[in-house]
Amino acid sequence: EAGYVAVENGLLDLRAAGRGDDATRELTPDDYALQRLPVEYDPDADGSEWSGFVADVVESEKRDTLQEYVGYTLHRGEMPFNLAVLLVGSGANGKSTFLNVVRAMLGRENTETKPVHKFDKDNHIADLYGSLANIDADLSEGSLSVQGIANFKRLVGDDRVTARHLYEDAFTFQPSVKHLYACNQVPDVGNYVSDDDQAF
Repeated sequence: EAGYVAVENGLLDLRAAGRGDDATRELTPDDYALQRLPVEYDPDADGSEWSGFVADVVESEKRDTLQEYVGYTLHRGEMPFNLAVLLVGSGANGKSTFLNVVRAMLGRENTETKPVHKFDKDNHIADLYGSLANIDADLSEGSLSVQGIANFKRLVGDDRVTARHLYEDAFTFQPSVKHLYACNQVPDVGNYVSDDDQAF
């Protein structure tokens, strides 16, 4: 159910977290939790180390947006906001560390690491089913393709996609995986996306 996430110490009500309420309860089979984060909810944690890191590596006007997107990765089962994150900057500036922390919080078993160019193959799209986030720390212009970008738009948009694991039947699903990427410079997509493509 939206608004809840399974963690090591139970089922966490995200709306109650941080308000002093009892935000967790025992996880039961009736909760049908397909993913469990490999972290414990601690109502007394202040997040100062994370906040300090974000303050060091992210421009002040973008910090809240980036924090909100990390929270958005916990929103399971649907994608009400058709957005992805692209971290841009020269090497050794915290991009990979940021993405590694997000991956550790969500759990490696709950994330994928698919570059955009692999979205031109059905089996790579199929691997995204059930994942909380797709995190790729090396988005480069040379890795883009027309089909990969078209499928990326479907995955981030509100479109159902059809995919297939190797040697298995095709299936259709509504993507809800959130996308986070990093690169040293924004790739030129002029050969793949028209200038009037407002969605992209």
